Amino acid sequence: MGEVFRSVKSDYDSALVCYQKGLNISEELGDKGDISIIFNNMGIILHTRGDTDHALEYYQKALVIAEQRCEKRVISYVAGNMGVIHFENKEYRRAEKLLEKAVGISRELNTKPQLVDFLPYRALLALAQNQFSRVEELCREALELARLLKNDEKIIAMQILSHKIAFAAAGDNATRQTVIESLETLLTETNSKEQHADIHYELIAMHRTLNRPDQAEHHRQEALKHYEELYAKVPKFAYKKKIEELQKTEI
Repeated sequence: MGEVFRSVKSDYDSALVCYQKGLNISEELGDKGDISIIFNNMGIILHTRGDTDHALEYYQKALVIAEQRCEKRVISYVAGNMGVIHFENKEYRRAEKLLEKAVGISRELNTKPQLVDFLPYRALLALAQNQFSRVEELCREALELARLLKNDEKIIAMQILSHKIAFAAAGDNATRQTVIESLETLLTETNSKEQHADIHYELIAMHRTLNRPDQAEHHRQEALKHYEELYAKVPKFAYKKKIEELQKTEI
């Protein structure tokens, strides 16, 4: 029931109540397998709400139990979730260690959905470290897996990331303009409000790089509008951060 409240209804308070009840029962029964999964799910909710310190505490509890039980799939999932938080906090060494662990185990177990979840963050980490060839390799792998799984959301997300990487690696403005035009075309290929917001968000920096304040301001307004609409429906901390950043951005 907690999963329904979390994933389907985005009712995080009710989800936490359900997970706590499930945790109490599992602890009474001594079912450590369920306990590790519940700790992980509670960590996901706390992370979504922006409480990363407590999220890491729950993830750590889940990881300890999963490692004691040699539950590789759970280890991979939890390590990846922890790595994402450290990446977002710009703690790149910790992020790299955990994401490499998550990706490595997922490859070993051939758990494609988890690979599609964590390879983009590993690619973003490589981009932050200016490892462009590594970034392209990771993006290709993630995009191929997304297409294999027929996950349209992940396919578009990886295409957005690929454009971001291509723009960063471009050596001249003509190439950068080609990247911008291609990314703008993606707006017509998805109906996802979140992906529209993400595309507009990336286009802000691209147009600013080419000294185009009017176009950058247009995309800032569009991104802000979409993130505000998303946050009104689902109060994710990630949306709130983007809203605050865009409100402060001066073009």
